[in-house]
Amino acid sequence: MIAAQAQSNPDPVQTRHLRVSLLLGAMLAGWVSAVCAQATGTIYGRVVDAESGQPLAGAAVRTVPAFAQTLTTDEGRFVLAGVPAGERTVRVELLGYHPAEIERVQVRGGRATELRVELRSTALPLDPLRVEAERVRLIEPEVALTHDVVLGRELRELPLDRVEEAIELSAGVSDGHFRGGRTGQESYIVDGIEVRNQLEGSTYGFGLELSPTALEEVEVITGGFGAEYGSALSGVVSFATRRGDPERWNARTSFTTDHWAPGSLFRGFGGFSASAGGPLRPLGATLFTDVLIQGLVDAEPRARGLTCLRPEDADPELAQGIEALRDNPTTAHLYCPYTTGALPFQNGDKLIAFARLDRPLGPGANVTFSVLRNRFQRSLYTPQFKYNQRYQLGQRTTERSRASGWSGRVTRANVRSTSRRAARSCAWTGTSARSTSSGCETAR
Repeated sequence: MIAAQAQSNPDPVQTRHLRVSLLLGAMLAGWVSAVCAQATGTIYGRVVDAESGQPLAGAAVRTVPAFAQTLTTDEGRFVLAGVPAGERTVRVELLGYHPAEIERVQVRGGRATELRVELRSTALPLDPLRVEAERVRLIEPEVALTHDVVLGRELRELPLDRVEEAIELSAGVSDGHFRGGRTGQESYIVDGIEVRNQLEGSTYGFGLELSPTALEEVEVITGGFGAEYGSALSGVVSFATRRGDPERWNARTSFTTDHWAPGSLFRGFGGFSASAGGPLRPLGATLFTDVLIQGLVDAEPRARGLTCLRPEDADPELAQGIEALRDNPTTAHLYCPYTTGALPFQNGDKLIAFARLDRPLGPGANVTFSVLRNRFQRSLYTPQFKYNQRYQLGQRTTERSRASGWSGRVTRANVRSTSRRAARSCAWTGTSARSTSSGCETAR
């Protein structure tokens, strides 16, 4: 009797813990759903008969590669949720009709793209009907915000080596300032996750640098952004990184230099870029890697060398000292040692390495791991030590970022959980250094 009575009366403490767990689970599901909306989008529309215009039910609609798939309803409507941002291909198939493929369908993070697909009836298997959908970017009445989108293939075709140069092409952006705002008032989002430079955001802005060849698209929003960008005051820059092709491996390399440029344009620039991506069939995953290496002889192009003071340009007393320095064989080499087009001790180099691994878990579910490494270092010309190279100053900046996350579909709602860690450090050679909350300083 005692045991039966204990089982019929539940423990109040356990009941309270169960209610708290259910409440926390509901709050977490709502949070990760809002995060996912920034990295994936939705494709919806209707499939109809090309001749009669009647809706077609039971048509198979999927993306190529198969990020999402579904069947049309009795009204011919469909919804593909959780589609990664970028250019995608949509394929529609139905027995008794020509298959249709719509290429270059632009999917944007947190937004929906509408399609209307018309299928033509046939009794024989024929080649697929390919339809190219060109995105109209001049006027979009359904969009209330002011934004520009630069696709990944456009970034790879433009003559630039920094993403900031592509952002500067957008209206309302000038020298890192958005609509006249100060540095640090903008927000940067990488694959749906906001990344901020907590120590030097007011001085250097975005703490990380991505190679243009590692991006699927860049979206710049300068006005009308919604509550999901609550920390942005002047603008939002959203980056969508590339992922490996699940069907085959693709690779590219490039090398650029200005060693054959005229003297007035020569900076001693040399750059090497390589990227590769494809399937890892034993793991059932895809991998994409990208590396950018650059070197500069003149890392500060605004410093265009030193002028030489001649005796006839100075007063008699100074002219006498210049002639004594120039005519003495032991000190003649100290007269005008730097008369080239660039200052000495201005060389520098940059390294950007990025890797991303995606592992599908099922229809609409995916796990992602990404790693980003930056390093930039350069010499700093110091007039006080222009005759002693050993004590010339130098600066090195390193940046690291690691991210992991998963995404899935739960009753037409995207769910995504992502964690990202970023670090930035500064170091100097030839001098002591200290780090402050507003930036980095040097002291001899």
